Amino acid sequence: MIDDLAQRAKPSRRGLFLQATIIAVIAGAALLSACGQSSDSQPPAAQRQAADEQAQKEADEKAWAEAEKTGTVAAYTAYLQNFGSGAHVSEASQRIVALNEQARKDADEKAWADAEKTGTAAAYMGYIQNFGGGAHVAQARQRVTELSRREADDKAWADAVRAGTAAAFTSYTQNFSTGAHVAEARERLAALGEQARKDADEKAWADAQRTGTTAAFNDYVQKFPSGAHGAEARQRIAALDEQARKEEDEKAWAEAQRSGTATAFSNYVQKFGSGAHVAEARQRAAALDARGRKELPGIDIQKTCKAAAGAMVSLMGGTTTEQDINACLDSEQKARDQIVKDRATYSSAYKAQCMRTDVYLPSYVEWLTCLEMERDVRKMKGEDQFGTGLDTGSYTLPKVNPAINEGRTVSAGVSEGRANDSAQRASKAARAGTRLAAPRRRAARRGSGGRYAPARLTPPSLPLAQQSTGVYIPPPLSNPSAQINQLNQSFQFNRGLGNNPTGRDSFIRYNLTR
Repeated sequence: MIDDLAQRAKPSRRGLFLQATIIAVIAGAALLSACGQSSDSQPPAAQRQAADEQAQKEADEKAWAEAEKTGTVAAYTAYLQNFGSGAHVSEASQRIVALNEQARKDADEKAWADAEKTGTAAAYMGYIQNFGGGAHVAQARQRVTELSRREADDKAWADAVRAGTAAAFTSYTQNFSTGAHVAEARERLAALGEQARKDADEKAWADAQRTGTTAAFNDYVQKFPSGAHGAEARQRIAALDEQARKEEDEKAWAEAQRSGTATAFSNYVQKFGSGAHVAEARQRAAALDARGRKELPGIDIQKTCKAAAGAMVSLMGGTTTEQDINACLDSEQKARDQIVKDRATYSSAYKAQCMRTDVYLPSYVEWLTCLEMERDVRKMKGEDQFGTGLDTGSYTLPKVNPAINEGRTVSAGVSEGRANDSAQRASKAARAGTRLAAPRRRAARRGSGGRYAPARLTPPSLPLAQQSTGVYIPPPLSNPSAQINQLNQSFQFNRGLGNNPTGRDSFIRYNLTR
């Protein structure tokens, strides 16, 4: 059928042109008609546009209401995307900013809560790294510092506890003065110090007990005055002192008994005023003193001293003073007391030889000098016999009691204690006997206190084996009284030697005037 229509529609070329023209005319007319109609329908198009705008506004409000209802950043973001020029674009942007800020704050608070819940330095450091400008950054840093300090504190404390020494706890308190364990560290230090003190106390006490001497216990008390054994140490000291006192008492008493002299017993009483043997010592001393005074021959010392003073005047000139006589009497009395005290130390032969009343102007001082010399010679001779010394050895001069020869100032003004005694005995030329003593060859001057080498000694009661080969030369003296006393003492050694006379008076005069 289509083919038939096509066959039918085949007009000529001219017919087609006419048809096209007709169609164009018709189309132009239609176009003009359409333009005329559009101009006539303008009011209905404005209404449609208004309707479209209203619809758009309603859709905007509806989308906004839904975004507000949802209240999320995604809802507001969708609203902005769909209504880029909507009425609520600005508010939607503000809501998005506010929601984002709130979300950041919520995340900050949650992270802070988690960090505080964990409570470690690592947790707080994580918070600081994630929220460098967060609300709790300063606090987090402070917590990190505190926790680091606490961790170091705990570690140092653990090290100190593990070491367990005073040095370790002291180091902890110095490095962590406000640490969590400072109080406990101080308690540990106090306990360790107390333990160390107790240990030292026990050790010192053990050492004192092991030594067992007064010095050891005194040392303990000085170092530990409030120690655990202070009372016992003081008791030990008192007991040891008492024991030492008793032993010394017994030793002194034994020595006094061995000596058997009034002097020995008197010395014991003076040294041990409350000793165990004081009463007996006093009785022994009193008995010996009474017996000695009874046995000691009496001498008229007044006569002796006055005669000696007169002899001094006849030799040297001048006058006799009461002071000289009193000094002589005092020396004689002291010599008498000394003889009484020491009489037990003198042999009977020596007493018989020295204590003679039948000589001219007997003197207790002369007796004591003779007795002491004889006694000392006997002692030295005894040392030679028992091998404690040699005849050719050296000896120390015996000490003489200085109280015996204490004298007052002589009239010439020279203080010579023994000069006063000799001054009143200088003219004993008529002495009936001569006291013998072993000759001594001196290596030092008389009275020097030095050592001398004596010749071989013989007992004083026997005749001398031989005379000294040389004259004894005494040291020079300036006081005449002392010179006379010196010559009187050296007479028995030098008489008849060289040009020395054999008589005492002649001997003294010869040596004074040459």
